[in-house]
Amino acid sequence: MEEACESLQSMETAGQVSACGKDMLKANISQIQAKSLQDVLDVLQDFEGACFQSLQESTRIGCQVLYSLALDWTSIALYEMWTCSRPGIAPELCAAIGVASHHAQKTSWQSVKMQYSSNNAVMATLQELEEGLAAELGRPPHSQKSRLPSSWRGARFTTKQTYYWATVIIWRETQWQWLSDSVAAGRVVHTAWGEPDEWLRFGTTDCNTDAPLPLPGPQYALTEETRFTGLRFAVFVALLQELRKRRGGGTLLVVEVGVFVGHLSKFILEHCDFVELIGVDPYLGADGTFPGNFAADLPPEVAFHYASRLYDSFKDRAMLLRATSLEAALSLPDKSIDAIFIDGCHYYDCVKADFEVWMPKLRTAEETLVAGHDFSPQWPGVVRAVHEQRRNQQIVTISTDWMFWWFEKQHGQDGEKMPEQTDQHDAWDKTRSKV
Repeated sequence: MEEACESLQSMETAGQVSACGKDMLKANISQIQAKSLQDVLDVLQDFEGACFQSLQESTRIGCQVLYSLALDWTSIALYEMWTCSRPGIAPELCAAIGVASHHAQKTSWQSVKMQYSSNNAVMATLQELEEGLAAELGRPPHSQKSRLPSSWRGARFTTKQTYYWATVIIWRETQWQWLSDSVAAGRVVHTAWGEPDEWLRFGTTDCNTDAPLPLPGPQYALTEETRFTGLRFAVFVALLQELRKRRGGGTLLVVEVGVFVGHLSKFILEHCDFVELIGVDPYLGADGTFPGNFAADLPPEVAFHYASRLYDSFKDRAMLLRATSLEAALSLPDKSIDAIFIDGCHYYDCVKADFEVWMPKLRTAEETLVAGHDFSPQWPGVVRAVHEQRRNQQIVTISTDWMFWWFEKQHGQDGEKMPEQTDQHDAWDKTRSKV
């Protein structure tokens, strides 16, 4: 460990950082330090290869700069951790090294900002992270015994977050390039994301299905807002919060088509106490009508059991309908729901049918939300159905994790009075009475 870690003071490479980190994992460090160290080493390993996936040279360079920054911060923090863990080290010396580490990391950050001020990937990421980094460095340790040095907390945050945002930027540019190619070709194509066979490793797919995209299609937009970026769970919750804000508060009646075990449902119910949720899933299993082989991953009855337990724990504002999308839609009155998330059967005929039966259920006098998942070359049917639903330059926003959405409000013409709405609580009660 002496040679691998001591060399970090003068120079650092990925190999040196990895060697020192592995040696430290074998040393007598606390459990929280070991876990944090292993997490960072794993991210650095993935980070190094991620940059080569970028389609744009400037983004690839920016990604490599961010990787080097993360490596630098980790190297500085590792050297401090190693030095302060040595037997007989004076507390005063360890404190002085901590101050020097903080200064070195700060200098490294500022140097990157100055040197790469014209690189959008670098500047967008660093500006996004500065507030969070300051909060992380100012956070008190959990306990004196297992405390993580400030430099290490900074290195952990910087490594994980620069990797996350670098991959988000690469994902966004790849998704936009693929969508642009598809719109230009007038059908879903396989360009930026690779050949169709790439999707076969994920299981069931209709990636080889011809999916025409006729003009005039939607006006596609790539979200620029951080809160609408990330995994679909967080994005959809942020969208629901935005809808409620636009509506001036109140309860939202939300339908989720395609529940399975209920991961998204759980996130919604835990983070949105203003939502009444109706989950829809027939739990048909591996019969070819739903994406993925449920029996290979989890038997339908087991998935239904997990989802039922979840919905029962929120029974005052959650209802699970074991029904097809059409059957569930028939149980709800028109103009009664505020938002819908479509993630059931991914074949074109299914998604088209979902739009046909659920769009009339949206309230028309107030703004509503339509969102869904798997807008990707893995599922051309989803892309085609969305494209047709929003033809004639209607806006469709896309984001990470294959999300699509739009906010919708239907207006009467020339002062025409809008049709009467069904009260959402009446809709909730009527649907529950049929279950």
